[in-house]
Amino acid sequence: MNKDNQQFTKKGIIMFFLATLFFYYDYTLQVAPSVMFSSLLKDFNIDATSIGLLLSAFFYSYTIMQLPTGLLYDQFGAKKILIIASLLCTLGSLLFAVAPNFFSLELARFFTGVGAAFAFVGVLNVSINWCPIKYFPILAGITQTLGSIGAINGQIAVAYLNNIMNWRHVFALLFIIGAFISLMIILFLQDSQLAKEKMKDKISLSLVLINMYKSLKAIFLQKQTWWIALYSICIWSPITLFAASWGIPFMIKKYHISNNISADLCSLVWIGVAIGSPAIGWISLKLKKRCLPLTISAFIGCIATYILIYSHIVTSLYILSIVLLFLGLAAGGQTLIFAVVEDINNKSNSSTAMGFNNMAVVSGGAIFQPIIGFLIDKHHVSIAHLGALSLYSLNDYKFSMFVIPICFVVAMITSMLFIKETYCKSSY
Repeated sequence: MNKDNQQFTKKGIIMFFLATLFFYYDYTLQVAPSVMFSSLLKDFNIDATSIGLLLSAFFYSYTIMQLPTGLLYDQFGAKKILIIASLLCTLGSLLFAVAPNFFSLELARFFTGVGAAFAFVGVLNVSINWCPIKYFPILAGITQTLGSIGAINGQIAVAYLNNIMNWRHVFALLFIIGAFISLMIILFLQDSQLAKEKMKDKISLSLVLINMYKSLKAIFLQKQTWWIALYSICIWSPITLFAASWGIPFMIKKYHISNNISADLCSLVWIGVAIGSPAIGWISLKLKKRCLPLTISAFIGCIATYILIYSHIVTSLYILSIVLLFLGLAAGGQTLIFAVVEDINNKSNSSTAMGFNNMAVVSGGAIFQPIIGFLIDKHHVSIAHLGALSLYSLNDYKFSMFVIPICFVVAMITSMLFIKETYCKSSY
């Protein structure tokens, strides 16, 4: 099925499922270390700055790979790319499980990030080539929903497993799961007829680079590209920083709860993402607008993060659960912004444009993770040995997390004043 068809097929649905299965695994790997902070701090004798660098290693490689990712899909199709990507993530899990030192941990996360870089754009590519284009915003939302379920699994299930077995054994189990997903992709994933037609003519490396240059030039000359990228960074960074990283130890300290309960509560953010991502696509289609839903998403995030980090009105786990759910709902704008990318770019550059925007989405993790770790250590005034993350004070976390609500404020201003309304229509 090509992008002009108006009906789903059984084969198209299977292809979409296989691509999203890898995306699910990617999210599980992305957040898994967030429930292992204490174990990693103890086993490798490191501090919060080092943890920030470890978390950012994934996002550095993920970010770097986004520019060539879309072009590689355009040139070589989904099957070959997703096979290599899934194997990289699988081997990264194995290396993490057997890592003898901190450098090996960082190397494992770096290679995992390289493989994971192809996951989301891979699903978008499969969606465009196998499914009706009019349902693209909803399919992108469903994709994010499945990724959120993977994140929930990566926190709740991994937190549980981490209590009953060594963290190395947990990652060994993730390696086995990754090997199974890789095998499924190898055996069953197919390229669409449209993708096969693109691959009929073998092209040289020089032509690949020329095509990449032309695509990037067309994308970069779009002024809207940069405002969209800024929104993407700011709407998703709070999720990366809180739900996928520092939120669990922060809530342990502020709300005096256990690691398991904190992981359970943090999963509500991902449930909010899972609900909000397809919902905002549906709302956008009904309103025939993009910017208003984007602005509302950012506004909800502003309120939720202020209450969560700095307010004292959260007096029960019930209220905390609601706030965390709304934080996840706020991230729905991250999915809808890809529909704006699709609206403003020529279809021949669509995958490359999405790859660039996905680079913007994840770059916040690469930028802010080490900064937050550094600020926590900088603010920490205790002379006690930093053998466990619990020794950091609540004020250490509050001091470092000011960037989270600010990100939502910037996203709200950008969508209100600088992103051009497309009214859900393509410019081409």
